[in-house]
Amino acid sequence: MMYSYMYNDGPYKLIVLHFLLGIAYYMECEGELSFCLDMCSWIVVAYSSLCCGSYYYFLDLSNQSRKFFLDGMSL
Repeated sequence: MMYSYMYNDGPYKLIVLHFLLGIAYYMECEGELSFCLDMCSWIVVAYSSLCCGSYYYFLDLSNQSRKFFLDGMSL
């Protein structure tokens, strides 16, 4: 099982997921700073939409939900 994980883009996925988690942490710190300084948080909202899109694409949520939906169908 570990061999298939290492050969099927396992390290790549770990690196990208770590990068995306770092972006989420930075976005949280930026939002907290803008709240403390009584600034508008529109930059954080606009930035979070890009992050949500990259999470959706990287985690392949649409493909996962399609698999679960098709498993329950009897053709």
